[in-house]
Amino acid sequence: MVVLDKHGGKVHQLNATASYVWGRCDGQLTEAEIADDLAAEFDVEPAQAVSDVGAVIGQFRELGLLESST
Repeated sequence: MVVLDKHGGKVHQLNATASYVWGRCDGQLTEAEIADDLAAEFDVEPAQAVSDVGAVIGQFRELGLLESST
């Protein structure tokens, strides 16, 4: 999956985990819910899923691809 950042003039190529997270960043699911889904889908430990989702969402925010929900 690729994400076009029109404002930054960049294209971001996402790996499988980042693509999965991106597809669920719809403003309806919490990070915890996304992590639960990721753990089940990829058969990873819940703690690892929480860490991975937090890192990916943090990167999305740093890149300006996601707005904070607060």
